[in-house]
Amino acid sequence: MYEVGIPARQRPAMWEANVEGTRRVMEAAVEEQVPRIVYVSTVGIFGNTHKKVVDESYENPETDFTSYYEETKLEAHKVVQRMIEEIELDPRRRHRISRRQGDTTARQWVVYTARKRYD
Repeated sequence: MYEVGIPARQRPAMWEANVEGTRRVMEAAVEEQVPRIVYVSTVGIFGNTHKKVVDESYENPETDFTSYYEETKLEAHKVVQRMIEEIELDPRRRHRISRRQGDTTARQWVVYTARKRYD
């Protein structure tokens, strides 16, 4: 769920969609022994980098969120990270992608990744 400038009363719905929704999908996939999970996140998990160009190794200091959306997406990302560590999932490929209206690159990458075999 993404919406700019949501009122505080709508925060629980955003948390439910972004964090708990991610948790439920991941738990269901693990329970059903799905062989491959494609988790797609957003550059929003980086937060405000103050114009610094960052890569996959960057960790959000969690001190300067620009929106509640960023907070919920980072928490969802942390849910996935904990599951990778606790259940010993194989994180062979992790990419964070962001999509702009009309840009099909992200969708094409997800479809390609889902079809590719990592043997």
